Amino acid sequence: MQFKIFRTFILFLPLTLSAAENSQQATYWSKDDLDRYKTMLAEQVGNNHSAVADRIIDYDNYFAAMVYREPGSSLYEAHAEWVDVYMVSDGQGILTVGGALTEVTEVSPGEFRGSSIVGGTDQLISEGDIVHIPVNSPHTVSVAEGETITYFILKVKDSGN
Repeated sequence: MQFKIFRTFILFLPLTLSAAENSQQATYWSKDDLDRYKTMLAEQVGNNHSAVADRIIDYDNYFAAMVYREPGSSLYEAHAEWVDVYMVSDGQGILTVGGALTEVTEVSPGEFRGSSIVGGTDQLISEGDIVHIPVNSPHTVSVAEGETITYFILKVKDSGN
């Protein structure tokens, strides 16, 4: 399994809408908007959560969310139809990609969760990094004690290419 990380100085570029959606206005989030998302999501993390997400874009073939994570349990997952693109806006964490999920459960069609990942590759990700995770690639983000991470996740339905 391969994944790519890119260092960027521009956190987010304005989204370009497809021709089918051209009657709608583009959506823009400033750095201040992203900081407010981080604060709002951080306030929602409680004793039973180590992460919280807020879906901010939702279309048939793609959706996006802001994710905030603190130290705690990780979500080990793989998607049969969705590519993930992470854009880290704040903090740092360890991304584990590849290998195999253990104790796999299909929680909904094509969505798999496991109790851990065996044989994956660990990569430190931090502010400014962009990560592409192909379909069927087990992955998780974990956060060290005293750290947090906030990232934008774009999920795009794989076209089979």
